[in-house]
Amino acid sequence: MKHLIWLWPHIRKQRTLIIMLVIMTSVQMMAQFGGTYLQKQIIDNVIIDGQTDLIVRTIIGMSGCFLLSVILMFVNPYISLINYSRIRLRMSTWLFKYLKAVPLVRFQQERTNDLTGLFLWQLHLIPFACSDRLWVFIQHFMMSLALAGFLFWVNPYMMLVCFITSLCYVWLGWHYGKKLKALTKSVWDRRYKVGICLEEGISATREMVAYDLEDWDAGRYEKQFNDYYEKVMEETDVRNARLWTSNSIEWAVRLFLFLCGAAMVYNDQMSIGVFVVAYIFGSQFLTTIQALFESGTDIMGQLGHVEKLRQVTSDEVKTPGLNQLAGNIQSIVVDEVSFRYPDNDRDVLASVDCSLPIGKTIAIVGASGSGKSTLAGLLFGLHEPKEGTIRVNGEPLQQWDLDEWSARAVIVVQEPYLFNDSIRANLLLGQNKDENEIRRICGIVQLQSFLDTLPDGLDTVIGERGVTISGGQRQRLAIARALLRNPQILILDEATSALDLETERRLQASLQQERAGKTTIIVAHRLTTVYQADLILVMDNGKLVEQGVHDELIRNHSCYRRLLESDQESGGLRQAVDI
Repeated sequence: MKHLIWLWPHIRKQRTLIIMLVIMTSVQMMAQFGGTYLQKQIIDNVIIDGQTDLIVRTIIGMSGCFLLSVILMFVNPYISLINYSRIRLRMSTWLFKYLKAVPLVRFQQERTNDLTGLFLWQLHLIPFACSDRLWVFIQHFMMSLALAGFLFWVNPYMMLVCFITSLCYVWLGWHYGKKLKALTKSVWDRRYKVGICLEEGISATREMVAYDLEDWDAGRYEKQFNDYYEKVMEETDVRNARLWTSNSIEWAVRLFLFLCGAAMVYNDQMSIGVFVVAYIFGSQFLTTIQALFESGTDIMGQLGHVEKLRQVTSDEVKTPGLNQLAGNIQSIVVDEVSFRYPDNDRDVLASVDCSLPIGKTIAIVGASGSGKSTLAGLLFGLHEPKEGTIRVNGEPLQQWDLDEWSARAVIVVQEPYLFNDSIRANLLLGQNKDENEIRRICGIVQLQSFLDTLPDGLDTVIGERGVTISGGQRQRLAIARALLRNPQILILDEATSALDLETERRLQASLQQERAGKTTIIVAHRLTTVYQADLILVMDNGKLVEQGVHDELIRNHSCYRRLLESDQESGGLRQAVDI
């Protein structure tokens, strides 16, 4: 019941279709019932009593009933399919919006395979239970009521036996439904694990070959598959037990109905026509009850998938900001911001306080784990502060409309995602840009010489995640993609870490010229990328310990100076910066 209550907001808009389905299914069942019942008139009144004047009328009635039943037999599944499609689309749209609105740290806790499975399976099986399985359930429920009424009219004892049989089916449905619900959950959990194992094995193909781990990976997959297979077999055993039990009951009751009806005909308590129709209806009643029982247990099992959806979407999503950013960004202030990742016992950022100059280049530096990337993510809006506020134009960042903010700010991360498409498609991502502008931007990021070596140039397909090009080329493509959007705020989070020093220098020089008068925030571990910045923020253990320009920061034995000396000793600056 709790699953149905949770689902109701997603299916209530389908009330009209569901009511229509109930009515039309009822009509279909009555037409089918009426056509079969008219067979009694053919046997008793026409064949036995010789009332030939009833032939035409009876045949027309039977033909009308069966024609209506056949038409509705095609129309009702069509309505059920529309119901399924609308529920699935509505739930998919809702899940997309939820995943977009949920904090990124929550999203990162889920496996890609699990999230993909939600759309491929949960959002198929749940609407399927609320449409096709529901239609089958309604169909057989209405038929069982009609057949029960007829059997009661023929002989109350027949109806009593069928009623007891129905109670047995209800108990069996509850008994096996509970088992199938638990087993279905276990089967799908293990199926996800098999998918995750495959995803990891394929993604790590190079590592598997490099470390000679093919046998280890195969063994890992075999174990996961065997666990999945065992649960599938358990589920199959339960379904077979359900089928064997229900079929045994069905045939026992069929035998009773035949013997009881034959005895009543022999004792002149029932006509042959009534006996034939009663036996047909009795057998049909049992088949209907069995189908009702099976569709009911299927619905119970498929609604068990709601639990997975509820688990993934359990976090509340804050109301998105609605304020519209009019004009340019005029100020960005970080006001005593602290942040902690889930399941972490300490703050990654602690009381960070600073003001970022608009139209300038700002660098965020520090040792690994000092909080640089986290601060960049907060500035872009990927995370929300645990304490404190990031203000844009005097208002908290979360109060601005996300789409408005995303149109003005772009972030480039260390490992950008590239699609299995052409370089052009990866650069534009749906935009329309002049060919000359694309090539100009590619020249800024030092990609033009690389493009000239490709037979198809910008139309070269680079494979999933850009697997056919180097890490440095992927990073430069991502920077070019950001520059093509000409954002007011550009955040580069270790976005040139895979470049050699000379290429990085040329890129930085071109980038500085291209971004003149615009705000660029550079997160860097290698300080050659930042020493000319207008403001340098120095992070250490989650705290902002220093801020200023290069010349100011190296005068004293500061944290920045120590970072610089360490970088110089490792050859990172190669005498590019004079301390």
